[in-house]
Amino acid sequence: MTAVSQSATSDPFRFFDVIYCINLDSRPERWEQAMGEFARLGIADRVERVAGVTHADPREGCRLSHLECVRRAAAAGAQIALIFEDDVVFPNFSPKRLARSLERLRTIPDWDLFYLGGLVMTYPTEWTAELFRASLAQTHAYAIHCRAFAAVEGSSAPFDLWCAQALKAYCARPLLAWQGEGASDIEAVSTSRASDARRAYAQLVALPEADHVVRQFVRRRMRFRLLRVRLQRRLWRYFGGRS
Repeated sequence: MTAVSQSATSDPFRFFDVIYCINLDSRPERWEQAMGEFARLGIADRVERVAGVTHADPREGCRLSHLECVRRAAAAGAQIALIFEDDVVFPNFSPKRLARSLERLRTIPDWDLFYLGGLVMTYPTEWTAELFRASLAQTHAYAIHCRAFAAVEGSSAPFDLWCAQALKAYCARPLLAWQGEGASDIEAVSTSRASDARRAYAQLVALPEADHVVRQFVRRRMRFRLLRVRLQRRLWRYFGGRS
């Protein structure tokens, strides 16, 4: 991968044409908290609030809220839209890491979604130092390419699970965005979603890769030892036969 430019590192959010954040009218405190997070990232003036859809089925309201973001992006002629939910948090956020993930993403011609974070549900089918491809739940921080806009029109609830099954998605490595702790507007209970996401990432991404690295190291060591033994045998045959 080519070196990441200084401009891309200093403001990786230029990669996205529009940035939206979903917030229910009944949760002004959530909007204030989200704006504080965006201010820390230097993008508060670029984030457009999208009023969350209230529905008898909260999961359907969530889907319709994300659909509204996609429709706004399409109307604006955007190629790539970045969509947040108002409980997103960015502990230890690194612009350089985001820039590296996006540089790698540029080399993938047919991606649909790019997650800044989420709940990993499957072992990765592809991975590099900057990205991995897997099925994820949670839609608190993701980008969507315009090639997937039409598909989202036919989505179903729960929206995050539909995305996991229907769209080609990649996620930043390591995870860069998390859902804040507290009561969920969808499940109406207090949950530890960030903790769940950390555990899933460790079990499905970080530890399997570490095991893979160890196995590769052992294989290389074994190959080296076999080559050394073969060389020793040849030298012994050559010099031993001359003595």
